[in-house]
Amino acid sequence: MTTLPSRIRSPTEAYRILEDDFSQRKRELINLQVDIGSRRRTAVILRSAVLLAYAHVEGAAKADLSVLLIRLNSSGLTWGGVSDRLAYFEIDHRIARQVGGSTRRPVICADETTTFLRSLADAPIRLEVADLIRPIGVVNAPTVRKILAACEFDLSAYEASLGFLDDRLVARRHEIAHGSLVPVDQITADTAVSLALSLLDTMLKDFGNLLVTQSYVLSRLRPDRKEK
Repeated sequence: MTTLPSRIRSPTEAYRILEDDFSQRKRELINLQVDIGSRRRTAVILRSAVLLAYAHVEGAAKADLSVLLIRLNSSGLTWGGVSDRLAYFEIDHRIARQVGGSTRRPVICADETTTFLRSLADAPIRLEVADLIRPIGVVNAPTVRKILAACEFDLSAYEASLGFLDDRLVARRHEIAHGSLVPVDQITADTAVSLALSLLDTMLKDFGNLLVTQSYVLSRLRPDRKEK
């Protein structure tokens, strides 16, 4: 992941960081795609393609989310000034602190969520970004869907890619990363890299648009012009 600043002062700066991270990942994946289609390809290249394709999906998802959270922290807004959906990150973090390392989390009913959101209304946004990103671990389809839903993105644009992510890419990555000598054919390797490029491109567009338009800010507080 690109080294990120502790503060991001404008939407333009946030987008530049996302774009730089994307361009580095895209460059490596395209070079890998060329190797997969060339006579130089070997079993090592094909197996490595699966690992790198997954690594860039995980890295991009965590980088994009980190930039959004840092920008929220830097915005000077309170929780009452942004979409309720974004409070998911704060709620999830507080629950995680309560249950410690337990994988069993209490179920929060709608009334409790509403009460909690009201209690946050005047509280400035102060998210512990590293503590939110670290527990994400493996980026699979359910994890990506939770992040996208909290950002209010259109999930239909991701469904085909997320299906392959869980059915093929994550499972095969686990096998290889844990020492299995499972072979990878050229079609699987090329599809994995194409999937990664597609997901990275869609996430850049959605996160970039969210940050530049500041659509997460309630309309009554949104600036009339885009912040430069």
